[in-house]
Amino acid sequence: MADYISREVARERLNKACKKGKILMVIVLLLGLLYAGLCALIAMDIKVPDMVYNIMLVIVPLMSDKILAAADCGTRGFIFLLTAIIGLLMFGKIAKTGDAFRSGQLKQLRVISVLTILLGFMPTLVGNGVKAFLAVRSGNPPIANMSLAIDVLCIGIGVLMFAVTRVQVAGGVLKSQEALIASDPIAGGMTEPNFANVPDISSMTTAIPATQVASTQASGMTAVKEAASSDGLGVDATQADQSTSSTGL
Repeated sequence: MADYISREVARERLNKACKKGKILMVIVLLLGLLYAGLCALIAMDIKVPDMVYNIMLVIVPLMSDKILAAADCGTRGFIFLLTAIIGLLMFGKIAKTGDAFRSGQLKQLRVISVLTILLGFMPTLVGNGVKAFLAVRSGNPPIANMSLAIDVLCIGIGVLMFAVTRVQVAGGVLKSQEALIASDPIAGGMTEPNFANVPDISSMTTAIPATQVASTQASGMTAVKEAASSDGLGVDATQADQSTSSTGL
């Protein structure tokens, strides 16, 4: 009875954690939409009130350079939206199955950790890439107006999440292997075959030499003739040749 209650409590806590995760992903989704809207405002050079401009200046410190600001907002918006979609799918699947160590969900969590790492340096790379392209197009040096703004905190959080995900993947594989051993000890105890001592067939001869074929055929014909003559059922080769020639005439 106690085991049944603990299972119910664990499932309830997992559902609550998934709900909180969904709420977090909705916030990330709203952030993505916000950055996408800011990118559109900056790219189209829409005039906004001073209060809105001050808020935009707090969110996007690179407002002095519209190219960098638009690239930063667009890249952040795309990464946030992609992270939110993957996170919503992941938490929904975990809440439905009740298993947080499925390989599919662990892969989704790994993708989220990679996106978090990219969030630390990808916006500035995209902005500098756009500026370099425009500089080359106008005939100026491509590295004249380069500026890097790397977010070390995002990179650190992403690396930590990636390391934790790797541990969870290893734990999930071990758990599935233990479950297989418990259900079928023979299949669970099987290991991958080792082909270290198997010879390489590419170096082996795959056809009989022509001389050996000719000698084999000659010896076979001789043996047939000897067997036929010893049984008294065969016909002399000379007579057979003569009869063949006469028939031809």
